[in-house]
Amino acid sequence: MEQATIFGEEFQEFATRSRKELLPGYIKVYTIFLLLFSIILFLGSLEISMPPAEAAGTGADARAYAVGRILGILLIVSLVILLWAPVMAQVKWAISAVTTSYFIVAGMFLISAILEKSVYFLIPIVVLAPYWLKLYSLRHDWKAAVPHKKKVG
Repeated sequence: MEQATIFGEEFQEFATRSRKELLPGYIKVYTIFLLLFSIILFLGSLEISMPPAEAAGTGADARAYAVGRILGILLIVSLVILLWAPVMAQVKWAISAVTTSYFIVAGMFLISAILEKSVYFLIPIVVLAPYWLKLYSLRHDWKAAVPHKKKVG
């Protein structure tokens, strides 16, 4: 004998809400954009990872310059990947990873804007702000939601 529940259908739908269902459409567009941007950035880093001979010098200086440049590019690529990959994977700590990565990237661009005296470095901060603000506002619902909706069948 099956006992009837005191909760209505609406409660059951809310209780089994998927994390992907929490994301509005523009956040999904941002996520796809960041995915494509990180692929382009990685492929571009492969092309520019080796410096021209006249820029780096010779011997140990050239190797140190090349290693430093590769590590710097890999740091930036990994931070960009941290902006979208946890959200796509729907992990519980995704909002924390996005927040940390956003502030590191924003700090790097802010320092670059100050050192280069150019406002163009502030554009990524402004472009990524709505993405971070919306995800940050969803942080409590994100942790309470389930990663994937299980199909009952």
